[in-house]
Amino acid sequence: MTKKDEQGPEGHDERLAHGYNRMLERVRGLLARPGEPSRLQHAIEIAKERAQEVGELTREEAERIAAYMHRDLLDAGNYLSSTGKAIDDWLSFEWAYAEDWIKEMFSKVVDQSRVELEQFTRTPRKLGERYSGEVTAPGVFVCDRCGHELTLTRTGHIPPCAHCHGTVFWRRYGAETPDES
Repeated sequence: MTKKDEQGPEGHDERLAHGYNRMLERVRGLLARPGEPSRLQHAIEIAKERAQEVGELTREEAERIAAYMHRDLLDAGNYLSSTGKAIDDWLSFEWAYAEDWIKEMFSKVVDQSRVELEQFTRTPRKLGERYSGEVTAPGVFVCDRCGHELTLTRTGHIPPCAHCHGTVFWRRYGAETPDES
């Protein structure tokens, strides 16, 4: 029996969300070190390796979480640099509903990586795409099939749509809705 089987789906999802948060903390710490020109991808790689070393995540889980984190940070950086808006708008809901530390952590990582993030040329729509089963940062996500909104107030896994069981979601930015391009 694997750890995942022993914990059940909810325990596994919580462990992945916790792993995401711990890796984000490590990335922030690495990027904040004075005199070290840590690049975002390098910092994520180190955080991924550390999560495996201390047994927080398996290799496969750490790989997936690293990819989700990279996606979220690129999405936030692209949104902030293209709109000039604040991280609150990227999340699409009042920070009063989110854990304070996640706002601070995301803001610092994005600020520390802004130059690197601005070099990416992906479109916001592709960066905003999420699938059920993935772990993501807090935000409001719109079901691609029926338009139902799902609000995550903390890092967590994306469930299928409660209304239509759809599996594709788009991050809603501020008061905007996903474009149809």
